[in-house]
Amino acid sequence: MTPRETACSRPRSNPCGPHPRLVAVGEVGLDYHYDHSPREEQATVFRRFIAIARRINKPLIIHTRSAAEDTLQILESEGRPRRRRRDSLLQ
Repeated sequence: MTPRETACSRPRSNPCGPHPRLVAVGEVGLDYHYDHSPREEQATVFRRFIAIARRINKPLIIHTRSAAEDTLQILESEGRPRRRRRDSLLQ
């Protein structure tokens, strides 16, 4: 998606509604492998994206690396957004 197609760049009649071509939210998640950003900051951002996906009723595309336990814990505590299929992490 280009910056023009982001959720909050829509006309004033629906300023933060999803763009009609938006099919999912993400890719977002936790990446502890490289540790380039603080883990708590990653978790905060991940929670925000979960909330967005739930609010607009879209699937969340999750990327996680070396953080499966924390990813699942956050998903359980925040409430999983809509899912179209199980991914390998949840099997």
